Amino acid sequence: MISDKKLREWIRHEWDCCVSNGECSAHWSYDESKQEMVRQTHCSHVKSRGAGGSDLEAVCKCRFHHGAWHDLGRETFERRYPGKVKEQWIEILTQALDIFPEYSEEINELLERIG
Repeated sequence: MISDKKLREWIRHEWDCCVSNGECSAHWSYDESKQEMVRQTHCSHVKSRGAGGSDLEAVCKCRFHHGAWHDLGRETFERRYPGKVKEQWIEILTQALDIFPEYSEEINELLERIG
C-alpha cells in the first residue's frame, strides 16, 4: 500500500472534482482568517485505506461529492455519476507515471486492472 502525502496533495490541488469538472459551488469556500476563497477539494480513495487501498487509488472530489460517495456508497454513487470516477482515475494514473516514476510498476498494474 502506498501512502504519499505529495501524491495526495497533487491530486487535491491539481485536479477538479471528478463529477463536476470544477463547476461545484462546494469547490470553494470563504476563509475568514485569510479573507479569501480557498479550494475545498478532497483526495477521495476509490478503495479506502482501511480496506487496504493505496493513495494511487484516489480521485479528486469536492466536499459535497466526497460526502455523497460515503453516504450513498460506491455502487449507488457510480450509478448516479456513471464513468466519472473511473475516467478521472485513469487520467490521474496516466499523468502520475511522469510525476511519480517511483510508482510506475504499481501504476501500470492498476491501469491494466481498471483499463
